[in-house]
Amino acid sequence: MDLNCMYHFMKAYQSLFVSIRSNPKGPNYIDLLKTFEKYIDLELSPKKIAKLKNDFDEIENIDMIEKDYFKKDLDVYKDIESFNDVKKIKNYIYALPVVTNEMIKLLEKKEYERVHDFADAVHNFPEFLVTDFWSADRYYKIYIKPYNEKWKDTCLCELERRNKIKALLSKFIHSS
Repeated sequence: MDLNCMYHFMKAYQSLFVSIRSNPKGPNYIDLLKTFEKYIDLELSPKKIAKLKNDFDEIENIDMIEKDYFKKDLDVYKDIESFNDVKKIKNYIYALPVVTNEMIKLLEKKEYERVHDFADAVHNFPEFLVTDFWSADRYYKIYIKPYNEKWKDTCLCELERRNKIKALLSKFIHSS
C-alpha cells in the first residue's frame, strides 16, 4: 500500500465532501463521487492517481477551478503528515463506498437538507482513515450519531460496534 497516494486520495475525497456540504445543489457531485469511487482500493499508486486526474477531465461541464481544486489535493509528490496505521485503513475503508453510495442516493433524490447534513457528518471520514486524529468511537460520537438521531438513520453504526468489540477484545487479551 502506498500511504502517500492513500493520504492524498483521502484528502481530495474530503475536499469533495466539504464542497458538497457548502453547496449541496452543485451540478457535478454525482459524477465526481462515481469517479472517486472507481479508485477506492488499498492498491492506490501514482499511476492510478494520474488516471483519476485524467478522469476528472472527462466529466462534462465541470468548473475548471473545482477540477483544479481536487487535482491539487491529489498531488502525490507533496509531503504527508506522519501516518502509518495501515490496520486502521484496512479496518474501515469498506465504509467509504457505503458513504459514497448513500451520498449519491441522496443527491439523486434532491434531498438537499439531508445531503448537507450527511456531508457534514462524513466530510472528515476520509481524514479519519489516514490520520491519528480521530478514533472510530470519537468520530462516531461527534459526527455520525447526531446525524443518525436527526434523520432516524443507522448510518455507520458499525464504527461504534467495531470499536466496542475491539475494546472488549483488548481487555480480554490483556487480562489473561
